Amino acid sequence: MSPGMIKILLLLVLFIEVNIFEDRFAEGCLFSYKRNIHIFNDLPPKSAPLKLHCWSKKDDLGYHTVDVEKEFEWTFCGNFSPSTLYNCQLWWGSKDRAFKVFEEKTEGMKSDRSIYWVAKDDGIYYVDDTPPFPKYAEKKYDWNN
Repeated sequence: MSPGMIKILLLLVLFIEVNIFEDRFAEGCLFSYKRNIHIFNDLPPKSAPLKLHCWSKKDDLGYHTVDVEKEFEWTFCGNFSPSTLYNCQLWWGSKDRAFKVFEEKTEGMKSDRSIYWVAKDDGIYYVDDTPPFPKYAEKKYDWNN
């Protein structure tokens, strides 16, 4: 391979690396992996609204109302130590449920990915990075009355 071709290949590799680095920097997860958490309202139409409150040790995401077929979502970067933990409490009419939506010790931070929690009339379902709903949803929790 000629020296000119080697220079072109090195410049191409450098260009690709800079673009990847720039994307990671823009996302704020330069040295760790990114997680997207979604709480999706799949409750019956015209039912009581889904209300929720989500938090971690360092971050209170506040109280939110999510309309049917809409979602509340947030993104965060993992820690160097496996200590990230997010909890949510969901309310639907007289029913509620509090649960861990993400625990780094059990979920791990191997790669960027999304986690979906789906509120349905019979409980809360988990979908790991594979929408559409409810094809791959796994029921995790029943509503408390």
